[in-house]
Amino acid sequence: MIKLLPIFLVVLGCAVTNTRGENPIDFSSSDNLKAVYDAGFRPWRSTMFSCIVTDKTVSVILPENTQFSLPAQVATFSVLAGDQMSRIELDGEVMSTDEAIAKLREICSALNLPATGFDQFASTFADRAPKSTIWNTRGQKGDISIFVSTDRLDFIDHLGAQIYVTLDWKRKGIPPKFPTTPMTPPAGYENESMAQPPPTHNPNPHQPYHSPEEYKAMIDKMKAEGTNAPSTAPNAPSSPATAAAPQVQPATGTPWWIYVVVVLGLAVIGGLWYRFRPK
Repeated sequence: MIKLLPIFLVVLGCAVTNTRGENPIDFSSSDNLKAVYDAGFRPWRSTMFSCIVTDKTVSVILPENTQFSLPAQVATFSVLAGDQMSRIELDGEVMSTDEAIAKLREICSALNLPATGFDQFASTFADRAPKSTIWNTRGQKGDISIFVSTDRLDFIDHLGAQIYVTLDWKRKGIPPKFPTTPMTPPAGYENESMAQPPPTHNPNPHQPYHSPEEYKAMIDKMKAEGTNAPSTAPNAPSSPATAAAPQVQPATGTPWWIYVVVVLGLAVIGGLWYRFRPK
């Protein structure tokens, strides 16, 4: 029984380890797709020369000992020959205007990016009046060009914003990648699959975005119907079955099977102890 206990603990430890999160992607000494995998990310193919992950907070370490992070709806990694990085595009999650301003200040400070006109822009960013809704800046870290921008999103009942960060590697003498076979993981991760996206457990689905013309149509429709209830989309058909369907939240936290493993393991150990206990 005593010999079985360490084995059980090792199996349980491996199961818990599988739930770990991602680490910062370190491009301070490497510029290969392998750095993305080394950080724990497992992207899947989007084109013949790019791959993506979704709903992840992406932290990146750049040359000159600088680092930033951004909660991203989509992170796209494009590569050249030899899996050397060509471009990274981070499309941030939808957040409030206050959160976007705070995150922009954080990124610009961390990367020492110019903030020309930012204070004036930030002072009116949360106003619905037709003022400036877009701001951007750019900089350089080593051989990596950085472009940061934001855009306000005018929802019918509130304002939101998104931040976008693009990293470009300016390379010389490296040919573009024109593959004839599907993109594959880098060396050392050959057994990983890039064919299918992993399951997502994002409890906050993305908010829909509509153009100003669509929002005007939505407001006019509500006025005509004499109701203050917001509509999710202009001219969107509704059905009783859809309206009554409960919203099921995806499970979060420790997976249920870990508890099953623990209970079964304790039961086996208890049974062995009872059978071989001293008489």
